[in-house]
Amino acid sequence: MTIDDYQPLIEDCLSQFNFHKVRRVMEFLEWTWNNSSTQPTIHQLEDEARRHLAKAVEYYFAYKEGQYSSSGGFSAYAYEHGVSLSFNVEEVNVEK
Repeated sequence: MTIDDYQPLIEDCLSQFNFHKVRRVMEFLEWTWNNSSTQPTIHQLEDEARRHLAKAVEYYFAYKEGQYSSSGGFSAYAYEHGVSLSFNVEEVNVEK
């Protein structure tokens, strides 16, 4: 696959993602971005997710292995045959 082959995958991923659910969770938690007094709009959520997916694909091609891009609750992952997107409310990683 080439980097251009990932664009339809990104768009398909975004079309299947439930941004309305994410916004409802953010409203419930009173979660805002960048010191804003309100939650981001659906359009802003989509733009942020698209940015992270594109960045993950860019990193994948730079490093030739699965790569993440995340912030604002979104985690995007690009790998050999596709992309994934999640919205995380809480995450813990512990290593020794």
